[in-house]
Amino acid sequence: MMAVDHDTIASRLAASGYVTAYLGKYNNGYDCSYVPDGWSIWRAFCRLTPTKPVTLIDGVRTQFLGHSDDWMAREAATIIHRTPIDVPLFLMVSSVQPHTPHDPHRRHRGLFTGAMVPRTPAFNELDVSDLPPFLQKPLLTPTQIATLDLAWARSLEEMQTIDELVEGIYSALRDSGRLDNTYLIFTSDNGAHFGEHRFREGKWMPWETDIRVPFLMRGPGVDAGREEAAMIGLVDVAPTLLELAGVGAEGMDGVSFVDVLSGGHGRRSAMPIAFWTVQYALHWRGVRTESHTYAEWSPQTRVLFDNDADPYQLDNLAFLPDAQELLEKLRAQTIRLFTCRGPNECRE
Repeated sequence: MMAVDHDTIASRLAASGYVTAYLGKYNNGYDCSYVPDGWSIWRAFCRLTPTKPVTLIDGVRTQFLGHSDDWMAREAATIIHRTPIDVPLFLMVSSVQPHTPHDPHRRHRGLFTGAMVPRTPAFNELDVSDLPPFLQKPLLTPTQIATLDLAWARSLEEMQTIDELVEGIYSALRDSGRLDNTYLIFTSDNGAHFGEHRFREGKWMPWETDIRVPFLMRGPGVDAGREEAAMIGLVDVAPTLLELAGVGAEGMDGVSFVDVLSGGHGRRSAMPIAFWTVQYALHWRGVRTESHTYAEWSPQTRVLFDNDADPYQLDNLAFLPDAQELLEKLRAQTIRLFTCRGPNECRE
């Protein structure tokens, strides 16, 4: 990511007259040694702790006391109010939370005492013999389950400062007169599993819990309360916002979903999915289609789920003889999506 952060939505919007502001967590490994191109206002964390984060503020390394979400709420409101109403503004705010090690603000601790991870059919799954051997974990113990429940409650508590952060940004946009002419997006960079398929807390698997994230959007032409089933990915956000701003998105791999905002069906039928290790080595890759999830650790080590018939992904179809044709089709699609360039090649 950092090797290509000279050409981003920020650099393209800045070239078109936007004030561009960044607050919070940047890429993993960011060390506060530089400010990426295109950002008018830069407030990025280089120590990812929710309290007392080390921050690069417009090139000056500093540390502030208090909770990072509270600080970002104040900074965001200040940026919104200080930017003239006739100057276009792009603001990106990235919270560290919810994240391990869980550390909710003290004012929210205890709000969800006793909360438990949803006991879906996938939670501590009874039979994992259909998974590749290295994914066949032992049943979770009562102690491990109690640890998961506590992490779940802490995550809910951590979300409270994010709720307040979102409310603060909304209020600043409303009070400054920008709200009716602004698109707001709320999403996340990944999901997480909490005991599904016997896995303890994490985010590195092709389960639906891990690869699907919340995505809410508000703005001109977006009907309140409408839900859409169109397939989109985070890589599609930049070209979408650039199109809405009337700025070119040439050369980007993402596919604009502007048509979805007016009730269209979207332009994707599949999304590439993958996990890279801490050393940024590819661990597994695959594809999520409208009905199936496919992932491979090697050509011989694979999983395949029919998400329509099996929404909790309890039955790995990869070993079934009658699934081999579909497996090879999805493997070819995976290879193509991981080598394509540009929206026309990468949309399916």
